[in-house]
Amino acid sequence: MRTTLGQLIINAGLPKDLRNYSRVMDKDGVNEILSQVQKKYPDQYAKILHHLMNVGRNVSYVSGQSFSVDDLREPLARTKYLLPLKMKIERIQSNSLLSDEQKYDATIKEMAKVIKPFQDELWKDAVKQKNNFAIQVQSGARGSKGALAKLIGGTVAVSDYRGRPIPIPITNSYASCLDPAEFWAASYGVRSGYAGTKLLTADAGFLAKQLANASHRLVVTRDRPAETKYPIGTPANPRDTDNEGSVLAMPAGGYSAGTVLTPRILDDLKNKMKGNRILVHSPI
Repeated sequence: MRTTLGQLIINAGLPKDLRNYSRVMDKDGVNEILSQVQKKYPDQYAKILHHLMNVGRNVSYVSGQSFSVDDLREPLARTKYLLPLKMKIERIQSNSLLSDEQKYDATIKEMAKVIKPFQDELWKDAVKQKNNFAIQVQSGARGSKGALAKLIGGTVAVSDYRGRPIPIPITNSYASCLDPAEFWAASYGVRSGYAGTKLLTADAGFLAKQLANASHRLVVTRDRPAETKYPIGTPANPRDTDNEGSVLAMPAGGYSAGTVLTPRILDDLKNKMKGNRILVHSPI
């Protein structure tokens, strides 16, 4: 078997049937492992998660991740997509036969055409060249394709504080410096984002406080629901994993009322109920 030291360390903490020495440990790979552990070994989930966390922490502490000037190099996708876009928009804006509204619509349309293919090609090239920023995004640790494009390619389109697209294409990256018009256009969204974060955090905190005040006096006093003539509960979809830990209020799929729903039982019910709902008790 040919593999790497990292694969050996990671797989040492996994059950034998989940070991894979050629697995790519990016965001999807980690999610796949944890999903399989949750289904097959729920009692070992915390231990395995702790193992994976320690591997990542130790490697980060010992070797870390460094960035160089090469990682900030201008991508070929910028020349292919953004420079022609800039020329098209200049022609649209200089066309005296178009009204201001027509110029705006045509500009936004041209910008919208470019965003996705530009970001996708930039992403593929960066991963192929082992760009350290792309590797960081690929791992799921930080950032996104859009953030990578902002850093080394160009944002292309931004919005004002009302969410309306600004007809100024941002064709420069933060690595190569924005020109004054691009900087001014980008600042609207940044300020709006900061204000929104502050205000939405306050609203969410107020709601949480109200919910706590409404429910903190309610106390669970028994481990099984009270017996009643007719089942009392909440209809639920067996495909919903949020039902893990709930208690069946009436028999379903061969399981009696009072059964605690585990991941295995939910999977079984999902196949047996064929889209029908189950009745579960409220935790309170």
